[in-house]
Amino acid sequence: MLIGDNHPEMIAIAKNLAERQINFLIILPAFFHASEITTLKLFPRLCDFAIKRRIPIQIKSSNVRRPLFILELFIWVFGRIGFVRLSSLISKVVGHLYTVYILASIKIMRPTTVITYDTFLVVKKNFKLIVISPAIHPNSHERYMQTARLNAINWPLRGEDNKSHAKIQTINSADNLVLFSKFAAETFQRNGIAHNLITIINIGPKTIFNESGVIAQKREKMNIVFLGRLSVSKGISEIITASWSLSNRFCISLIGNCSDEIFEYIITKSNPENVRVFRHQNNQEIANLISNAHVMLHPSYFEGFSISCIEGMRSGLVPIFSNNSGVAEILHGSELANLTVNPGDSQSLVKNIQYLDSLEWDQFNQLSKMAKELSLNYSFQIFSNNFVQKFILKN
Repeated sequence: MLIGDNHPEMIAIAKNLAERQINFLIILPAFFHASEITTLKLFPRLCDFAIKRRIPIQIKSSNVRRPLFILELFIWVFGRIGFVRLSSLISKVVGHLYTVYILASIKIMRPTTVITYDTFLVVKKNFKLIVISPAIHPNSHERYMQTARLNAINWPLRGEDNKSHAKIQTINSADNLVLFSKFAAETFQRNGIAHNLITIINIGPKTIFNESGVIAQKREKMNIVFLGRLSVSKGISEIITASWSLSNRFCISLIGNCSDEIFEYIITKSNPENVRVFRHQNNQEIANLISNAHVMLHPSYFEGFSISCIEGMRSGLVPIFSNNSGVAEILHGSELANLTVNPGDSQSLVKNIQYLDSLEWDQFNQLSKMAKELSLNYSFQIFSNNFVQKFILKN
């Protein structure tokens, strides 16, 4: 039995099992079959949401359970039309009902193996429990968040949810924990999780925004993008600070969702000559911004891995990443490792951006090609193959 949330790893595992004709059942939130996406083409925004949550055609509908599908659609609709509090309230109710459904399904179906995310409360009982933890240990999460809050003066904390949703009881019940990086593994070990329970399997890009991986020719501006949730934990405050040390020769595009309070804060505090904010962009709009960019900036305080970062590298963007992220590990041993920064260090952001701008185009293009080549070693197909080989075929 597979228990999925909005992350893509469980879908990748299910697809792999389906291709191998291994029997399974997957419980999912609002994910969509191809026929349903076709029906939604009259509603472009909803269709784009559905495409992001597409169920691969290899997975038969008989293998899928979506118990709260309609309620989750309401969460999305209310959030889009501005009823954020109502959307949040329904989300909490749905989360509770989803947990009840999961526990009831386990009790009735009595699976021999349960594969779940650590965001669900699942306690082992007469079955093997494999837990996927996409982020870092919740205790470390809180410590890093405290540092981020202290460094971000007057950040509107009421406008975002930065709590860890991982359930420590689920983590402690696991027979095996699957993490995405050494950085994440170290946070679990510091919090008492035995080394032999941990397996590290890297993930890859979910979306290929620029298939060619060839970046736009540098002209009068260097285009820099951040892609992800516009949150204090992602180092947005440091990007804001850095913007005031950069001229209008640079254009920083912050692409991601946030509350109205945070949007107003970013607009008010940033340098208006070089910072733009893009919220609620669909895949095509994001692809257009990525295709015209040169550098990806991601100075997060912590990341289990970071899908958006590997997506940027796959598109040929030169990375400036935080050392506190799993994706930074794939840069080790390359020239790109020199561009990583410590969380909270806005001066190093400025220094690295100005260094990249000083390079001749051929030198810069070599770094771009290096980023793409490194990213090709990582994908969800490779992740799912490694997972199935380790936990399904060997048993």
